[in-house]
Amino acid sequence: MSRASFAPASPPLARVLYGAFLVTTGLSALLLFLVQPLIGKAILPWFGGGPGVWTSAMLFFQLVLLAGYAYAHGLSARLTPRGQIVVHALVLLAALGCLPIYLDPAWKPSAGDDPVARISGLLMVSVGLPYFALSTTGPLLQRWFGGLFPQRTPYRLYALSNAGSLGALLLYPTVFEPLFGVPVQALVWSALFVVFALGLAVCAAAWLRNGGRLTADSGANSDTLVPATSPLTWRTRALWFLLALLPSWMLLAVTNQLCLDVASVPFLWVAPLAVYLLSFIACFGHVALYHRATFAVLWVVASVALCGQLIDPTQAGLVRQTCVFLSVLLGCSMLCHGELSRRRPGLEHLTAFYLQVSLGGAAGGVFVGVIAPRVFVDYYELHLGVIACYVLLLAIFIAERERPGVRLPMLLTSLGLGATTLGLVAAIVLAQGGDQLSGRTLEQARNFYGVLRVAEVSGGRVLTHGHIWHGIQRTEPGRRSDTSLYYAATSGVARVLRDRGSRESQRVGVIGLGVGMLAAYGESGDVYRFYEIDPNVTRMAQRYFTFLSDSAADIEIVEGDARLSLEHEPPQGFDVLVVDAFSSDAIPVHLLTTEAFAEYRRHLRPDGVLAVHVSNRHVDLLPVVHGAANTLRWSIRVARVEADFKRLISPTTWALLSPSATRLRAFGNAEAPSRTLLWTDARSSLFEVVR
Repeated sequence: MSRASFAPASPPLARVLYGAFLVTTGLSALLLFLVQPLIGKAILPWFGGGPGVWTSAMLFFQLVLLAGYAYAHGLSARLTPRGQIVVHALVLLAALGCLPIYLDPAWKPSAGDDPVARISGLLMVSVGLPYFALSTTGPLLQRWFGGLFPQRTPYRLYALSNAGSLGALLLYPTVFEPLFGVPVQALVWSALFVVFALGLAVCAAAWLRNGGRLTADSGANSDTLVPATSPLTWRTRALWFLLALLPSWMLLAVTNQLCLDVASVPFLWVAPLAVYLLSFIACFGHVALYHRATFAVLWVVASVALCGQLIDPTQAGLVRQTCVFLSVLLGCSMLCHGELSRRRPGLEHLTAFYLQVSLGGAAGGVFVGVIAPRVFVDYYELHLGVIACYVLLLAIFIAERERPGVRLPMLLTSLGLGATTLGLVAAIVLAQGGDQLSGRTLEQARNFYGVLRVAEVSGGRVLTHGHIWHGIQRTEPGRRSDTSLYYAATSGVARVLRDRGSRESQRVGVIGLGVGMLAAYGESGDVYRFYEIDPNVTRMAQRYFTFLSDSAADIEIVEGDARLSLEHEPPQGFDVLVVDAFSSDAIPVHLLTTEAFAEYRRHLRPDGVLAVHVSNRHVDLLPVVHGAANTLRWSIRVARVEADFKRLISPTTWALLSPSATRLRAFGNAEAPSRTLLWTDARSSLFEVVR
């Protein structure tokens, strides 16, 4: 076939090639964003199940995306068309050689390992090369597309790419997660990658046969503030960087907040990412959809609502919290990406533009995922992100106040944004600074697993994780051993621990240390073995509380993830095993799967009791525990306690399971479940349990 026959002048062939570019672009984006929740879900049980797992994974993916864009920019700037194809073909072949995706269990962490470094290394060896190959596709295909179709803007492919990414995010929690386990998902993804590679080969061959030409006016847009022929200044690059940085920053900050209070699961990873991508689709696919005034109003209203939610986060339900957080993210993303779209360059600077945008996105990820946990003692990055967004938009609008037709509206908007910024700062001081200003906080610390705070309260000392009290100790004389909250004497777990039968001593395992309050039920000869993943919890429980040191039982503390610790230990022969490992109010999904319950069975005596804490404001975990009990053929009882705040008793629900029905008779009648669910490490869905 001659070179001329590949030219887009032939209408039938041009339509085929045009379709090939569209399909390959969409498929590459779908694969990029399908693999993220897939891998995140697979490694979640290995690293404690907290929101830091997803944040660390997102950081890795953003950095690889940056590397891919840098590669595409260098390839386009320094090599001939034939050289570009040869080098990229080698990269693609290397990526194909890494398939199918495989997660080596040797990467499971040990106590003391840096989780972020461990996650990055695991992702690099398992999916690094395929993800890198996919990340280079957008800029390269758009550049090739501009040479073949000079009358069409390549930014439509960018919008299509984000639409494919959004499609992947919607497909994962609604189709892939409910229908397929992780191993099958990995095989399907690997097969689709092969199809993508074939499509990319077709596009590359067409562009090379067309001479690898680059048409100077390709991608020129009459509505852009950066004409195709203008040189790039440092101010233009800096503005691209900042307009890409803030939405990425807010994306991870909002995701952290959502996962902190509910669960670290694909659904709550996907929702903020979908909003983020939707703004790209709207702003780059249809410029007219971006209307400054409309989204400025949305941003102001959403940020004010956020202030109210931050002042008292415990009063907001799941739906309200989600709507407020996502509205804030949508307002920020539409304003920043809208301004970014108005400043997009022509084809000559296309790869430089994407490199700068990717650099900004990666910088936002590094700040939230690496810097913030080491610098801040609380989740201040959301607050700072809102303020930074106001400042940047204010600067942009004031700088353009002299443009025809926008002086008065922009000036009024600027004044409104400035006034709201001042109000926001005041709200943050009220929301986050009150306890510190009054001097009641004894210590506050943050790490990969979350934010912990020890504070003095009336007549006692309390440990909070996020917004939830995880233990309190009376400080009045003679009351240090009083139990309360979820562990009061009337609670299901307390009744089990006190029901010793004929045993003179008992061996108790507890997943989740808290302040060590359950040790108050220990008697001489007992052994209480606590499993705790967060070293800050262990340190604070021993430094500020005396439940462990006052207990008559022998106390053992095992640091590291409980699932992994139990897997490596010989059977412990527990008389009672307690599962109580919440992170703020988030459920530990990896501790509620059938694989986890099978591990609990291995460590429990034949007449032992498994006590699972299922109290939660947002989700109903009883169907999951009932499903596990049915699988194990165990008996189950549900013990509920109503709130009595005068006595510091929280509304509490404990599920009590045992292979021995006789052992549970003292705890009431069986409660027939309205339904049962079966969660596994490979398959679980938050949709099934949301209240």
